[in-house]
Amino acid sequence: MKINIREEYIHTQPPLNIAESPALPSELFKEWYSTAYDHDPKTANIMTIATLSKKNSPPPLPSSMHSANHDGLTSNDSKIAAPEFSPAIRIVLLREYNEDCYIFYTHYTSAKGEQLTSHPTIALNFYWHSLHRQIRIYGITKRVSYEKSEKYFKSRPFLSQVATTLSNQSTPLTDYEAFQKSITTLAADYKGREHELKCPTTWGGISISAYYYEFWQGRPSRVHERLVYEKTTSTNPNRTATQNKSEVTSATWQKKLLYP
Repeated sequence: MKINIREEYIHTQPPLNIAESPALPSELFKEWYSTAYDHDPKTANIMTIATLSKKNSPPPLPSSMHSANHDGLTSNDSKIAAPEFSPAIRIVLLREYNEDCYIFYTHYTSAKGEQLTSHPTIALNFYWHSLHRQIRIYGITKRVSYEKSEKYFKSRPFLSQVATTLSNQSTPLTDYEAFQKSITTLAADYKGREHELKCPTTWGGISISAYYYEFWQGRPSRVHERLVYEKTTSTNPNRTATQNKSEVTSATWQKKLLYP
């Protein structure tokens, strides 16, 4: 079935250009996020994240597709047969950001948690349709401290804390009603002493250190604007490893425009 839905992008936002854009991408992110939040605070922090899934991890590629033909391409031509890695995407909520650090929370034993343990690279995307804007970010992940995770855990509604404690995220669930009952039971056990429920060590924050941004803005006739910030570093063979490491931590950002 063909989908023929077209929307003309209205030129309502300031233009993107290298000269007038901030030197730091985090400043432009903050500006765009603030606009999105003012426009719709309930959806501003929704982001899609993409991770790398190991070969044969769920969902595995069906054997029937190993030799499937897609628009004239065999699996050998399209290189989809038994890939070493597969993309895995889902929507999560941004819970904190500062400079080039973005944090969300999850089970470390979940599919995405294990994928990030094996391959800490990540891609994320914010899309604000009504503003005709989106931001793509690439970064490297690491876990936040247990103390930070626990502080956020305690800020959540108590039943959410209980559900998180009992959930073995991403594993098969055979009895949903029994799971709900276990939540009710544990919540009752902690009635009057809710503060004693501990944050599971298998759950917590994921911090993303960004090294690439693309700011996209819709324009009429599909002549969209794309502004990229790319972190650049250089090492000097005449300097010590410690000096070069210092250079990396103070890396600069280069800006460039992309064709739509």
